[in-house]
Amino acid sequence: MLYDILEKLNKEGLTIVMISHDEEAFKYSNRALVLGKENKVIENVLEKFEKGEIKFD
Repeated sequence: MLYDILEKLNKEGLTIVMISHDEEAFKYSNRALVLGKENKVIENVLEKFEKGEIKFD
């Protein structure tokens, strides 16, 4: 429910910056900064996550 509200606000033009350990958040993201051994910015997050291209150490 929270993600749905944030998604609606984003579609209305609001930029949302969220910090989460919840992989479910990828479903609502178009860009992510993943911090770990390799810090990286990921575009098209959901597509890459579903294909298994995003790995967590």
